[in-house]
Amino acid sequence: MVFFESKPKEGKALLHQDVCDVYGLTRFELADKLGVTKATLDSWSDESRMSKSTKLALELMMENYYKTKLLSNLAENISAILALNTNNDCDTNVKDDWQMLVERMKYVLKEIGINVIVASEKLGETSFEQLDAILKLKSFPSFSFLESFSKVFAVSNEWLKTGIGQPFSVRHIDSYSLRELSSECKNFEKLYIIHSSDNKPHTKIVAEYQAGKFDIFKMDFCIGDNFIMSGSESNDLFELYKFYRENEHKISLVSLEREEYDKIISREHYAGNILKSSKYSYMLYDLFDLDYYNKEKYGNFFVECTNIIKSIKESEEKRAQKEKEC
Repeated sequence: MVFFESKPKEGKALLHQDVCDVYGLTRFELADKLGVTKATLDSWSDESRMSKSTKLALELMMENYYKTKLLSNLAENISAILALNTNNDCDTNVKDDWQMLVERMKYVLKEIGINVIVASEKLGETSFEQLDAILKLKSFPSFSFLESFSKVFAVSNEWLKTGIGQPFSVRHIDSYSLRELSSECKNFEKLYIIHSSDNKPHTKIVAEYQAGKFDIFKMDFCIGDNFIMSGSESNDLFELYKFYRENEHKISLVSLEREEYDKIISREHYAGNILKSSKYSYMLYDLFDLDYYNKEKYGNFFVECTNIIKSIKESEEKRAQKEKEC
């Protein structure tokens, strides 16, 4: 199949001249490629003067030129389409990231339980216009705004911007031992000793270091049926007893349903509202009282933990008495 047909420019078409024009060749150069003299090429006033093989060669040269041009145009068009799609993908990714950021901001406000007006006031805004526009995807938040949002609502700035980690994972307790924590207590507004009502996971300490801002102390305490009370677990339990007695005025004893306990420990949820609706732990109160009160209700672990605390307490008192006598 021949894709090219010579088109007359003015008057009769000259196939060999068309070839010269599209390839940018002189007649001498074309004659050399065809293996003829320039005088022979000049004598071709029409195609009937050429040999069949020469005419076919010229037609193939024209066909090849237009095919190459067609493919080049096609490649350019494909590149343009791909570039357009890439830009659209980038725009889509930016929009998706923006929407996810806003969803995380909404999640924080929902967890804490405040509306846009109250949140704007806490952020120090003169009105709720900016936050409202951000949450409605009508305005981009600045980095300084996101930093302020993280600090005011005590959420991880990395989580807020990227979704990596947990929202309520900001660390504010510096202590690694209960002795250190006792010294740090002056910085806290309130402390909570919490446990699950099924007494299966560890008992934990939660600190409210500013109004509405919480952190979880790293140490675990074994109070329940699932634990083997070796030396370190027993000593930690006794240290928890002493910590409670020394800071009783600042501490609330809290029993949580397992689901609510897990929410606090996960740092995915706001501890303030969970603790606000929690129940007082009579089990911990009775345990730290050391009188075995309601031991039938709580079970064997309660008696074992009470015995551990009393035994270490008596040993320490005897040691202190000996040192005093010496």
